[in-house]
Amino acid sequence: IFLGRQWTLLTVDPHGVVPSASDAEHHMHSLPKLQDSSNSNSNSNSNSNSNQRIRDLETPSSSSPIQPPPKAIINPETPPTPIQEPPKDDHESNDKDEADDGDKRDNEEGDEANDKDQDKEDEDENTTLALATMAPQLTVDAGIEEAVDISRFQAEIDRRLPLWQTEAAKEDHLQDPPTVKIYDKVVLVTKIHASRDSLNQMICLQKAAFNHRRNYPWVIFHTVPLPAKTMAQARALAYPGTVTFALDSPPLDQVVGNFTQEEQDYLINRCQCCHPKDDKNCCKNPEKKIDWGFWCFEEKTGWVTLSYAWQAVFRSYNIWTHPALKDYKYMVWIDDDAIPTKPWLKDPLKPMVEEDLVIFYDNFPAGFCKSGGIIEKMQLAYNRTYCYIHRIHVFKGNQTGKFVVRPCKKNKKGNYVLDKFGLVHGMMHITNMDIYRKPEHMNFQRLLTQHNTHPFSREWDDQIAVTVPAAFENPDKAWDMRMHGYNMSIHHNGKLDGKNKNKKWKY
Repeated sequence: IFLGRQWTLLTVDPHGVVPSASDAEHHMHSLPKLQDSSNSNSNSNSNSNSNQRIRDLETPSSSSPIQPPPKAIINPETPPTPIQEPPKDDHESNDKDEADDGDKRDNEEGDEANDKDQDKEDEDENTTLALATMAPQLTVDAGIEEAVDISRFQAEIDRRLPLWQTEAAKEDHLQDPPTVKIYDKVVLVTKIHASRDSLNQMICLQKAAFNHRRNYPWVIFHTVPLPAKTMAQARALAYPGTVTFALDSPPLDQVVGNFTQEEQDYLINRCQCCHPKDDKNCCKNPEKKIDWGFWCFEEKTGWVTLSYAWQAVFRSYNIWTHPALKDYKYMVWIDDDAIPTKPWLKDPLKPMVEEDLVIFYDNFPAGFCKSGGIIEKMQLAYNRTYCYIHRIHVFKGNQTGKFVVRPCKKNKKGNYVLDKFGLVHGMMHITNMDIYRKPEHMNFQRLLTQHNTHPFSREWDDQIAVTVPAAFENPDKAWDMRMHGYNMSIHHNGKLDGKNKNKKWKY
């Protein structure tokens, strides 16, 4: 180690114990003083002896076996001294300047300076070593006299810690991974019509955001048979979690064959192979009378594919009693194109289970129901009606984070009119399926999809089907995730959680 214009030889412990600078300075005179090049002639013998001594210490004798160096040996002739942190005195630099001027410091002066600073070093040693353990790359200026304040470096320490050990995670009550809680009868569910690349992307990112420490099972519904490669890839991404693929419909010809002739004619007459405004957006089987890829028109919903209309019907009614879900209570629904963008620091199942919620939703309201036919369906199912479902008591009032409902009232003309009938966004929510399977709610789901409507109607969809039963069961148990501190940051249709605009990049 070069101090001023003098050298001292330190042997470093291979296990990581490094002598401090105070030890080096204390034993500076144990080795000959090395002069700069200007005095090299007058001190050649001294330099030669010094260099020879260094070589002797660095290179073991060929006749003796190589031994590991002893711990913190400064000089073989001098007993090892306790390892201390470098003194943080302002006069240290002045002492080095005096050495530069050629003034020698004798051993007594060095001992006096070290003894004077010993108490200060002992006081700061534990704090400094603790900081070095938490963030090894942080350094503290030697000239600082006050005690080290670790809070100054908290942001840097957080940056180096694993995610679950950061202060932000502690504030969000994130449990340490080994103690993460696994809830019973939980299943992750999505639906696709046919093979889609977005499915595997969603499974992968959902696992990274949440399921990698829980490995809840997946149930993936699909309408047409999937290639073996698609299923194998999904299972590989979910492993060690399991993936069950379940068909959600018989072949279309068989389904339509069970319709009345009037229903068949109406379906065929309102559907066609190509979208009327896009000749390139056509079905793959134009020779058929009807196909899942046909575009079908409804006055209130416009043009949608038949496969898309079917998923609305399936998720509204058929899903609750499907055999693939019979052993589960809590369904975490996430669309195959709903992409998690960051880890979920807080487990959304915790309030869902422990607060006994009916539904825990990522976005509300995602539009409003404006069809008066819903009033008749509610009256038939529950013998009462709601015309207002929102999360505020009055327009522009305080947000409650749960459903606020009001019964329907007749207007001056004697008619019931919907007023802010908000709908839960269908792209991500958690539902208590035991509640939705109750007879009164299943009766509503049946009336929603079958009463005074035609097959494959898009007008009555899953957003209504999860909103209304929760409102009638217990509106205080229908919670908004963001309003309760759960920011899931799920990208879907150009927005995060249906609220903030976001751009999806592909690489």
